[in-house]
Amino acid sequence: MTPMFEDEHTEPDPLLEAIHFLIPLRERKLSRLKRQLSEEKQKLKTLEAELKKGQGMLILFRQKYQQCLDDFTQHHTGVVLLHEKLHQTLEKEHVTRGRLLQQEEANHQLTEQIIEQTQRIEEAERAVKNGQREIDKLEYILEEKEML
Repeated sequence: MTPMFEDEHTEPDPLLEAIHFLIPLRERKLSRLKRQLSEEKQKLKTLEAELKKGQGMLILFRQKYQQCLDDFTQHHTGVVLLHEKLHQTLEKEHVTRGRLLQQEEANHQLTEQIIEQTQRIEEAERAVKNGQREIDKLEYILEEKEML
């Protein structure tokens, strides 16, 4: 009986071999997931910076548009305008209003992208957490198996 007992201890444990094989793979996966999470967070920062810039531009465009309306009101109320001057004034108002609307739309799109990016970050954080949990489980099994 003793030889069988010795043979059992000399054979490598397939579970331990599998765990030793899996841990480095899971660690590389976790490292990749962390890198992706970092990249997603950087994208969010970029989008937030763009939105902040866009909000500043929107304020500027609103001020310009209001100034355009005020100028028209001050200079042309009660005055008979030459057709060309009226056309120029209305064209300036149209262009200014167009810029304002474009910036509002750009800000809206950035807000939507930020929402989507935040969701991607949450998914990446869950993946990192799950990856870490996988490694922890494998290490726990390894510790328990080696204690036997």
